[in-house]
Amino acid sequence: MDFLQPLEIESQIAAYETFLNQKNLSEISIGKYIGDIRRFLKYAQGQGIHAVNAEVMQQYKDYICENYAVNSYNSYFISLNAFFRFLHKDFLVVKLRMVPQRNSLENVLTVEEYYQLLQFTDVPRYRRIHLVMRTLACTGIRISELQFITCRAVRNRKTEVTGKRKTRIIYFNEKLVEELINYCKEQNIVSGCIFCSRGSGRPLDSGNIWREMKRIAGLAGVDQEKVYPHSFRHLFAKTYINKYNAIDELADLLGHSSIETTRIYTRTTGEEKRSRLNMLGL
Repeated sequence: MDFLQPLEIESQIAAYETFLNQKNLSEISIGKYIGDIRRFLKYAQGQGIHAVNAEVMQQYKDYICENYAVNSYNSYFISLNAFFRFLHKDFLVVKLRMVPQRNSLENVLTVEEYYQLLQFTDVPRYRRIHLVMRTLACTGIRISELQFITCRAVRNRKTEVTGKRKTRIIYFNEKLVEELINYCKEQNIVSGCIFCSRGSGRPLDSGNIWREMKRIAGLAGVDQEKVYPHSFRHLFAKTYINKYNAIDELADLLGHSSIETTRIYTRTTGEEKRSRLNMLGL
């Protein structure tokens, strides 16, 4: 049978969610997978589709292509493809799109803007987000890796980050260690993850962090397009490569499998190119 009924898809979501939990995926990742499946079901319902086949998936592919960027397209279909493979319905799997190679990073947070954010948040009410930004910028970790910032790690001045079938060591500078130790004392955090929800004990939701950073950027007078969790990883990488010009070391610190991925941080932004042209005196 080369089709699926929407009701059949709906009936399998709970089983798939159980399967994802057994794989020890984070709550955020599971929510993303299930949300993308439900997005497709909402589309099918809106189109009056009663049988999902390869032709329907081509229609949905065209719809996503027209309305979303290539990264979002791939993200949605990674979720759907994994679900269809779970159901052994490979004929519904959609081919991902090639992501164009970026020649440079744009809208990069500057060191001056970073300190502007830190100055604005250096008050008790913003203490946690202040230290989240400090930790991301000082270590270059991804927002999903905040869970590895634990009390023990801070005491050891380093942490071991695992993910994507590899492990790397992240080191903390002395100033960050001092700030995190003081924060733990203030909040009476004696063990486990430092940046966790007080109620559930789970790592902070990345969506909430993203929204809080955007709000603070607006209040602090910093371009909101430049402020999001991954921008602090970019800031770390650009600052490191500009100061030490050690691309192999940076690749290790960021956890890149290939130095080619890291090489983007050696390229100047459009803003930097314009600045250099203005200084030519021609």
